[in-house]
Amino acid sequence: AAPYDFSGTTRKSTFIPDFNFTDDFVSPCAITFTTSGIAMKKSMIGPLLTIIALVIVAAMFIYFFIQLNRLDKKLIAQQTVIATDSGKISAIVNFFNANTNASNTTK
Repeated sequence: AAPYDFSGTTRKSTFIPDFNFTDDFVSPCAITFTTSGIAMKKSMIGPLLTIIALVIVAAMFIYFFIQLNRLDKKLIAQQTVIATDSGKISAIVNFFNANTNASNTTK
């Protein structure tokens, strides 16, 4: 007999695979239940995390805006004090200059 003799009888396999195909179409907002019975919306986790992140970013912007506003008010107050003190110092210097000039002219 030849090494590849296919003239013999072939046995037909009787194995039938057990596949259960289910095609269930559900909406993206479908509620799934866990084994403990607590309802969870699987599709809400991503948007919920996005909303939390946006709220945190907005809170940071508000915080920095408030801090800059406070700093601006402090700078304006400091500028006012500097302008007032500068005027007082100028008056004192002018007084000394006037007295010095008066004493120099009388000699």
